[in-house]
Amino acid sequence: MVDIIKPNSKPFSIVAVYRLPATEDNFFCYLESVVKALNFENKEIIIIGDLNCNYLSETRNSEPRQLIEVSEDYQLSQIKAQPTLIDLIFTNQKSRVVTQGVVTLKYIYI
Repeated sequence: MVDIIKPNSKPFSIVAVYRLPATEDNFFCYLESVVKALNFENKEIIIIGDLNCNYLSETRNSEPRQLIEVSEDYQLSQIKAQPTLIDLIFTNQKSRVVTQGVVTLKYIYI
């Protein structure tokens, strides 16, 4: 997590997240506790990362449901223009997002 404070601006926190595939722990409870603490401090929140949770799943098993509940409880919007299944970006200040999109990178192997 990184806290950013700019002059004449509201502070915000960037939370980078990686969740191991098929994790059967309390990950989303921990994520909610972080979001709750930042929300209590009245900070703008940006959460980015690989959550290994199919947010677009139509079956809504336990993991997507938990993530959706956290996002709804704290008014977090998913902002990627073309979300992948597991790499997501959330914010509680969607109106401050100026641009969004997906960048495709090509790797060069030596």
